[in-house]
Amino acid sequence: GEGGGNLVILSMATEATGNQVTALRLAQVATGLGWRAWCVDVREMEDQDYLKDYLSKMKVDGVIGVHAHRAGRLLVGSPVPYCILLGGTDVNVFVHDVTKRAVMSDAVKGSRSLISFGGEMLSRMRRHLNYLGPAVLMPQAVAPPSRRGLGRGLAEAVPPGASMFVLPCGLRGVKDPSYLVEAFRAWHAQDSTVWLLIVGPVLDDECAAALFRAIRGPGWEPPPGGGAPPAGRRGQWR
Repeated sequence: GEGGGNLVILSMATEATGNQVTALRLAQVATGLGWRAWCVDVREMEDQDYLKDYLSKMKVDGVIGVHAHRAGRLLVGSPVPYCILLGGTDVNVFVHDVTKRAVMSDAVKGSRSLISFGGEMLSRMRRHLNYLGPAVLMPQAVAPPSRRGLGRGLAEAVPPGASMFVLPCGLRGVKDPSYLVEAFRAWHAQDSTVWLLIVGPVLDDECAAALFRAIRGPGWEPPPGGGAPPAGRRGQWR
């Protein structure tokens, strides 16, 4: 709704991940609605009391937590109204852990509303967490890169008029994109205008090596010292 107060977007801030992009997107939308919005990394908040002190010190009027567990565990008992945006890891991983599911249940029951990327995700979490409260659907979206934004090497390799499919994802086991490689290789052999662009940080070195092996062939091995940027690199957030 229309703002005017201070709004914190509480999220993991690993550079170039879906969490970071989503948090920045939320902050941009909130700013357009009149809020003074900024992003805070959950790893900067030691526990619930630390977060409460921060919210009081910064005179925060509301919080949007990205992930029912990662942000929700800090927001349980918050003196400031908050909403929870469900993450894919909540639905596909954390909900199957009994301890984490209990924390997530407490977090969503204390929230003013849930935000979900899709109806199926929302329905599953309603069942798992026994949540009957209000919810809002916010479809996922990305800004496709222009040829200028692709970088010189890639822009020269991709022919004009190409049909490019962009897959934004951090390289880790739960989001392993290597299964798409053979399908797109076969499609590209039939239609050279079809390309797959995978964009995201390396979060798991083994997963990244498996992807590069799928792309470059079964005989490829990472060079000494690794064939990819190190996992877990963090960028500027505030």
